[in-house]
Amino acid sequence: MIIAIIVFALSGKDEASASASKVATASRGPLLVLYPEQGELKAERSKIIANEVGLPAIIKQVAPHGALVKKGEVIIQFECEELLERIAQQELTVTSAQNDLIQATENLELKKREVDYNIQKAERTLVDAENALQRYIEGEWDQKRGNFESELALAQRRLKLAQDKLDFKLKANEMPELQMPYSKNDIEADTLEVQSLELAVTKSKASLNMLIQYDDPGERRKLAAAVDDARLSLEKARIEKKTQLMVHEQSVKTRTFALSTHQQRMKELQDSCEKLVVTGEESGLVLYDTGRAWWLNIVVEVGAKINPRQQVIVQPDLSTLQVVTRVSESYYSQVKPGTPARVRVDALPDRVLMGKVASVSPQPEQPDRRMNPNVKFFGVKIDLDEPPQTLGLKPNMNAQVELELAALDNVLQVPSAAVFVEQERSFCYLRNPAGRVERRTVKVGKMSNERIEILEGLVEGDEVLLVSPTDDPAAPADKNEAPQPRPQPMPDGAQ
Repeated sequence: MIIAIIVFALSGKDEASASASKVATASRGPLLVLYPEQGELKAERSKIIANEVGLPAIIKQVAPHGALVKKGEVIIQFECEELLERIAQQELTVTSAQNDLIQATENLELKKREVDYNIQKAERTLVDAENALQRYIEGEWDQKRGNFESELALAQRRLKLAQDKLDFKLKANEMPELQMPYSKNDIEADTLEVQSLELAVTKSKASLNMLIQYDDPGERRKLAAAVDDARLSLEKARIEKKTQLMVHEQSVKTRTFALSTHQQRMKELQDSCEKLVVTGEESGLVLYDTGRAWWLNIVVEVGAKINPRQQVIVQPDLSTLQVVTRVSESYYSQVKPGTPARVRVDALPDRVLMGKVASVSPQPEQPDRRMNPNVKFFGVKIDLDEPPQTLGLKPNMNAQVELELAALDNVLQVPSAAVFVEQERSFCYLRNPAGRVERRTVKVGKMSNERIEILEGLVEGDEVLLVSPTDDPAAPADKNEAPQPRPQPMPDGAQ
């Protein structure tokens, strides 16, 4: 890239006559080296206004492009019938979810009372079973056994009495002197009585034995099993309380979460409804800007359909306007934050605005396919010394930027046209006092498009030609100098 540099401080000597004769004099003086580049005004901070409704919306009202809106004024208003329908449907969904939660809560309370009653009932059953077992062991068993033993003792006593009676009659009948006082029938009757009582005693003994060996253990097992069953029923009731309450509590949680979700969705829809109208948070400029969707040919106007998240307007913060420009990689190391800059804006052609470099991008920009891809550029941002909003500047205005790369004092310099380049070597055509032209190799330093610093090869006062002798037949030539190839003037700003 050919870099054009502008000089603002020239030698104090008068070169008007030398220019007229295409001759200049090497002189010393200050040299201000500037890096020129095109730039553009951009706001560092901007508010992006887009369709935040979440659904396609129609522009109902919009402020004109370039208008200055005040705080609280409407910038853009959308309308969306689908959003209103969704809000109405969501209201019904929220009401249904509220009813479901109420029903689940009531069912939970009923289930709590039911399982508590079942536990209390099981606890009472267990107490009754334990009391029945204890009552049998401590009272009923002794009483029942006593009854059987009393019946056995009574039968044995009756048997003894009947046996004694029979024995008495038999003994009486054996006494001759009594002459058999008891008849055979009496003896048979008493014998039958004794046999009957013996059977009763045997039966009582068998009943007592059955009671002790079978009935009592069976009753104890039965009552103990009833206690175990009651305990198991109580444990089951307690487990059922946990599981059933867990199910109903989970139902309440599920419906609570569902209601919360539907309410959150309702809030989102209501928030989206509020986003149908966008007002100015602060006073600012309205610029129609669809961002990266320029290829969709979206027109920001009343009646236009805008998709969700589609950007439509940018509101730049005019107090943060900066000049955005760039610098080639050859000069990257010479530009740092704080580097002075001169800015000319097309809108203010008679003013030179002063500023300083705010930042330099650490990474090169993407190369322009229309330019040499081997030349890299780095983005530069410049802060103006004067508040941008007081100057009436607007975003996207064009600007010409000059970065002050160096300010040299008392350097030897010649006009840029006096330096020629051939095979990457720089030289001047020096006119000696005799009027002859001598080709002199020089070493150049800093330069502008008007002046170049000469480090070696010339001294102050040397006269140099501004055009090549081959281009100016009137220029005297040194007859002793061998013919040279046609040289090329040094490109503006080349080093």
